[in-house]
Amino acid sequence: MEAAYNIAERIRKKIEEAFASEPFKVTVSLGVTQLKGEDTIESFLKRVDDALYISKSNGKNRTTMLL
Repeated sequence: MEAAYNIAERIRKKIEEAFASEPFKVTVSLGVTQLKGEDTIESFLKRVDDALYISKSNGKNRTTMLL
């Protein structure tokens, strides 16, 4: 799971760097989670969506890992 988080962070930073100048400043918020054996598609997507919204509510331009 740490590897997925690190990849997401690298993607987030590359996007931030590529679009750092005005007027086209672009950032991205990401959510990362792990697929668990008991997960349904719905429960997995809900958890990753929750992680995304935690990133957004904590100031955007972040990656959040939710177990």
